[in-house]
Amino acid sequence: MAQLQERTAQLQQALACSKTLKRVIEKIDDNSSQIDIFQSIIQEIGHILNAEYCWISQYDTYKTTAIISCEYLSKDCSINTILNSQIDLANFPDFYQHLFNREYWEFPSAELLPAPYQSLLTPPQKMLICPIYDEQRVIGEVGILTSQNQLLCPPQPELISQVISHCAITLRQVNLDKVTHKYIGELELLNHLKDDFISSVSHELKAHLTNMKMAMEMLQHIVNSLKSTDLAIDGLKNRYLLWQKLEQYIQILQVEWQKEFNLISDLLNFQSEDIIYESLILIDLQ
Repeated sequence: MAQLQERTAQLQQALACSKTLKRVIEKIDDNSSQIDIFQSIIQEIGHILNAEYCWISQYDTYKTTAIISCEYLSKDCSINTILNSQIDLANFPDFYQHLFNREYWEFPSAELLPAPYQSLLTPPQKMLICPIYDEQRVIGEVGILTSQNQLLCPPQPELISQVISHCAITLRQVNLDKVTHKYIGELELLNHLKDDFISSVSHELKAHLTNMKMAMEMLQHIVNSLKSTDLAIDGLKNRYLLWQKLEQYIQILQVEWQKEFNLISDLLNFQSEDIIYESLILIDLQ
């Protein structure tokens, strides 16, 4: 009978953890921060398990440092807070390698524990530490301290780990969607500016080409005139004027060619920078 009651209580705890997951996930929106969500979860789990003290520790990107970011204290808890404590993961390789493998610690021995956790553990208290992970890696751990004789049945540590990890994954997806929408907006603005730029450049390109064409036509006209000009005094005078105009139109061609070249160079540079920017966005989204 006692075993049946204990098993029933454990199943009720498991059901309550599942309901906690659903309730917390429903609260996640664009304004949710990871700390706020984790704090809500740890409060709920602390109540459900009748724990004395609970905490969540989060790792930095390179998994070198852990920071205790959230905690739950029962009404009668006499434990000194370890909130904001930092732990150098390299100093406790055996302890953290176990968590990196997504395995939980149930009743770990004090000598394995980081110093902040050792300060929490005093008999007859029991400790459970579970990994928190997203789709790619372990991102932290959740710890539960209780004075109960038997902490949890075997399925419950996995359930606790899954509850918090699922929330972390959901929150990461929400944040990723926010970043995606932001970059989509930036890309739309970039495309709009690009279209305006190309439209302006196309107009300038056509204008310079038109000027070059007119200059070439005038050059052809001058060449034909030079061929037909006689060597009389009036002809020599006209020939001198034609040579002046010839030099003038050659200069126009040179100026228009340089402007055309500069515009094409700017266009190619713009295309290159655009490709680099879009590549950086794709990297950020991964």
